[in-house]
Amino acid sequence: MASENDVHKLLSRSLLLKSAYTFMYVADSYNVLREEIELHKADFEVANFDDLEQSFCVKVQPTGRKKGINCLKTAEEIAAILPLDRAPVDLVNPYNTFTVLEEYLDVKSEPSRLVFCRLVGHGQYKLKSWYDIKKRRYIGNTTMDPELAFIQSNISSVKDGDLVLDPFMGTGGLLLPAAHFGAYVIGTEINYRVAKAQGKSSRHDVIMRSEMESVLANFEQYGIQRYYLCGLLADASWHDIWERPLFNVIVTDPPYGIREKGRKVGKKPRKEQWTLPDTQHECHYPEKTPYSLENTFTDVCNLAAKILLVGGKLSFWFPVVLESISREISTLKVTRKPACLFIQRSNFWLTVSSGCPPKRAAGHDKGYGRYMRKCMY
Repeated sequence: MASENDVHKLLSRSLLLKSAYTFMYVADSYNVLREEIELHKADFEVANFDDLEQSFCVKVQPTGRKKGINCLKTAEEIAAILPLDRAPVDLVNPYNTFTVLEEYLDVKSEPSRLVFCRLVGHGQYKLKSWYDIKKRRYIGNTTMDPELAFIQSNISSVKDGDLVLDPFMGTGGLLLPAAHFGAYVIGTEINYRVAKAQGKSSRHDVIMRSEMESVLANFEQYGIQRYYLCGLLADASWHDIWERPLFNVIVTDPPYGIREKGRKVGKKPRKEQWTLPDTQHECHYPEKTPYSLENTFTDVCNLAAKILLVGGKLSFWFPVVLESISREISTLKVTRKPACLFIQRSNFWLTVSSGCPPKRAAGHDKGYGRYMRKCMY
């Protein structure tokens, strides 16, 4: 990259990057590393590290094994040989953090490689703990994992000042990361109980939802309520809600029949025991009919073509049953629209079954006897 500022911009958004470093030296052992530091003392002078205003500390970070108590002693020994006479030591908030990355191929042996570098910054991996679903005020059966939600916002290039829509809002799990990055968000939800946070709770050992639970409460919990414009009780298949292109990004996870059924407003086949159509009612609730998987994703793409501004992006999760749906079907029939350009897809295993799931499986549903993966487009 051209400068460290570009690295900091990347780190300010990425959850998958843990840290970034500026490479300085590499060695096979600590003796060789000490020789490298002694041989290149001029590098510290050129970089102006030995300055009264540039405090420093030394850390040891092992990979391939846990950090041991010897790391502190090793850090002290490396700090003692650094050519930094004027720079003060600061273990709490140093200006420069010099790090020795230890690479272990065998936990019981010495490190196979040592990399001496300077810390540039850390990624946003802590956000997945900050937005942990277990700590969130309002959750549902299909609330998106926070790490995946942030990754989706990054793939969609959500930025400060954007207007973002989730046509299948649910509890707002995909809108929270967008608001965190400074985008204004709007959602629509057809399920009245989900939109109003009523009915049975999705939490363990909790029967009914409380008055403290709502989509707005989630945004208030994280101090980003100013970015939540509204949540509409509406049918996502009715595109005439929006008259013109308005949104920069659409992020969504449509229902696909597992845990949540697809529904849209429509007339059900009437039965004889039902109330007659011309009967007067004080209050009327629109009827809902099943929303097929194919129509759901076709409508999402059509919606994006209508209401996204030029250059806007759509990202959504699409289920793929490997036994019956090929790559050509999933990429061409779902995403091939005249007004849209297909950019990329990434796979995430959702469920496996045939006895117990493998250890690496993300999860599983009993009785679902086929392999499935979720593809984000």
